[in-house]
Amino acid sequence: MVQLNWWSDPREGSHRNHQKHRLSGCRVRFQDGRNNLSVHFGSCVSGTKAAVVVDVNPKEASKSGSREIWDVYQLTSLSSFYRIFLEVKIFTRMRETLNSRVVIIGGGFGGLNVAKTLAKTAVDVILIDRTNHHLFQPLLYQVATGALSPGEIAEPIRAIFKRQKNVRVIMREVITIDNREQKVVLKNKETIDFDYLIVAPGARHSYFGHDEWEKYAPGLKTVTDGLKIRERILLSFERAEVTKDAAKQNAYLTFVIVGAGPTGVEMAGAISEIAHKTILEDFRNINPTRTRVLLVEGCDCVLPSYSSILSQSALESLQGLGVEVRLHTRVSNITVDGVQVGEEWIYTPNVIWAAGNVVSPL
Repeated sequence: MVQLNWWSDPREGSHRNHQKHRLSGCRVRFQDGRNNLSVHFGSCVSGTKAAVVVDVNPKEASKSGSREIWDVYQLTSLSSFYRIFLEVKIFTRMRETLNSRVVIIGGGFGGLNVAKTLAKTAVDVILIDRTNHHLFQPLLYQVATGALSPGEIAEPIRAIFKRQKNVRVIMREVITIDNREQKVVLKNKETIDFDYLIVAPGARHSYFGHDEWEKYAPGLKTVTDGLKIRERILLSFERAEVTKDAAKQNAYLTFVIVGAGPTGVEMAGAISEIAHKTILEDFRNINPTRTRVLLVEGCDCVLPSYSSILSQSALESLQGLGVEVRLHTRVSNITVDGVQVGEEWIYTPNVIWAAGNVVSPL
């Protein structure tokens, strides 16, 4: 059972300060039959903090009034709330079960944070990921445009946990989960038993029912994706340099990015900067400034999940870099020859997909 109650605590400061800053927060109570715990979230002048208070035994705690305070956290975002929510729930269920096996699927930010949280517990952690590295995805676009090498944004997972002795890393792909038998089934048909399972496989790009477009318009989620897109971008300039067909040259110098979220905006700006600044003097038969970069977005603004001020600023920056932004426009077809953007067919082999995400199937 979970109870959620808003509260205010005058003990956070003087009565005058309390009234001035309106210190308040919420209390979340979990009850699972064995443990009873409260999570107190309170805001203060210096920032929002959460004190995790645990009543190990509800009956004894009610008699003695004894409590154990685990830690005090700094909340910087809503994701911090969910991290603490998960952490408290895990710790509470595990504190009476020593040497439990926790299997974590996914070596992204979520999986790594959970594994680190369990560092000082008496549990065995198995972290499974299809790769052996943790990727800092926010900078992946710089790998795709040649500004960074993969090693600068990827760290071996084993190196991250080399001092955390209760963590074992396995590079395998998970196919399915057998909840009844509490087993994780791997691609090579091996199984791994678990007492507790954390599923954090991340997300992949979504083509909204047109998965056949993926081979013509790759997304950007992995190091391999970044390297393939980088190869495609650089080879297009090289092919434009050697071709004598003006139509083909224009096609090679045209880049269409579908989706004006953070990835699409970053990619469009970076490609335009490459053409207009980085390689400006490197070619003899083509003028890289003739490169056409289109950013296509179905909504009425770029970065639609951000504030209107940031969205407008990003739009102006893109236009200053020479990016052609198409708003209220949708892509209806992508082939090996080009892409249908609204009513216009654009001939280009360079289509990059950044239009949506879907939860990884595993």
